[in-house]
Amino acid sequence: MRRHKMEWEEAAKEIFVKMPLQHENFFLDAKMAAEYLASKNGHKQVTIQDIEKVKGKYFIQVSETDQRKELEKRVAGDVNFFQRMEQSARRILDKDSELFQVETCYTCKNTLLSLSMLSKLKDEISSKFKELRVTERIYEKLPGERSRVLHNRINVALSGCQAGCSFPETKTFGVVLVSMPMVTDAVCSGCFDCVDACSQGAIVIRGGAPKINNDLCDHCGACVKACPTGTLESFRQGYRILVGGKLGRLHQRGFELYKMADRETLFKALEASVDFFLTRANGPKEFTALLRREGLSPIYQRIYQS
Repeated sequence: MRRHKMEWEEAAKEIFVKMPLQHENFFLDAKMAAEYLASKNGHKQVTIQDIEKVKGKYFIQVSETDQRKELEKRVAGDVNFFQRMEQSARRILDKDSELFQVETCYTCKNTLLSLSMLSKLKDEISSKFKELRVTERIYEKLPGERSRVLHNRINVALSGCQAGCSFPETKTFGVVLVSMPMVTDAVCSGCFDCVDACSQGAIVIRGGAPKINNDLCDHCGACVKACPTGTLESFRQGYRILVGGKLGRLHQRGFELYKMADRETLFKALEASVDFFLTRANGPKEFTALLRREGLSPIYQRIYQS
């Protein structure tokens, strides 16, 4: 049995979902804490005693009753808040407690992939991480309670365009859909829509046709979408890959591993990066420090060897 997967007593479940917590991450942390404690105590399932001990850690400075009252004040007028939190808690109980999280953006009008295609990519990356035994390897590398701490979870962000609504530059791994524009033989109308759409100032109209400065272009695809005549088309689509980003006191933007990679390279890069992460680093913070010291060469070497 996977160490992060454990059954729960029905009574323990009901106590868990009624805990007055204000965010899904707190429920996830509490679930993992209870399962770790049950495993440590030799229990085959999470018991009432296990979840009560976890509750004791959450409500040390303030009682559970006072915490609920405080939340009621904060969400005054939102009559469905606790119902939604309970539903979230039940969903978390139904899922495996993985030590990685893959997030996507909201697929706005600028997104290069549809919501269904982006969701499919999310599922494929999640499956790849399960295949690589990411959760089990973190448990093995960080034995004991440290392994379940959410700070040591690998966070992946997928963004459908360069706007980066899922904050790919601040996650352990960031993947951004990019599109390389090209000028076709179609006659330009001189509408300047592409110039207006470009946030980088990479396009000018010269000689009756658009000219693209590739040094400035960030491959967002906005100009192609704006062009009404087909003068600009997407020559190539791919993935910008970032590694080692993090938020916090020592904020670090992710290091750019590839400006534009194809699908095969994307999954090779993720596998190589995860291997480097789990072999050399004890959590995202140390991973970022490693990349600062050693650069991206160890990851590139793993990619080429594969």
